[in-house]
Amino acid sequence: MGYCVQQYQMVQGARSALLSYCSSISQVHLNSVLPEFGNRSMAALLLHVADVYFGWLKEFALGQQVIPFAITADTNIHDITNAFEEVDALVAIFLEHFRHKEQEPVTGRLRNGNAYQATPFMLFTHVTTHEFHHKGQLLTMSRLLDYTPVDTDVIRF
Repeated sequence: MGYCVQQYQMVQGARSALLSYCSSISQVHLNSVLPEFGNRSMAALLLHVADVYFGWLKEFALGQQVIPFAITADTNIHDITNAFEEVDALVAIFLEHFRHKEQEPVTGRLRNGNAYQATPFMLFTHVTTHEFHHKGQLLTMSRLLDYTPVDTDVIRF
């Protein structure tokens, strides 16, 4: 999973740019719900992204129990940064566990109880693209809160 390790390093760089930007957003705005985004806040969406890593990589692929991150009105950038440090540690474990087995199907249970099969490569691709999908939404949310987003792409200028 050498390419996945390299790709995840790029994901981390883009995420670092996003979290650095989010640290400039007031805690009140970070927790402000936006009707345009299903009454979710930026903080809630960021923790949702972290939870999805845990749901697919830890619960589904590794078969371990997961406790979702707590979202409160007091959630701050440090809570979010800590959650993503846990994500980084999990991704390292996942990539090591499935090294040389990235195309071997893993069968797990979906939250609705149904069995599902996916390769570790598919799961890794899903969680990283899911993060980038929501990263775009987060930047739009910040714009709605009168902030000017920064470049958070993998290739930044």
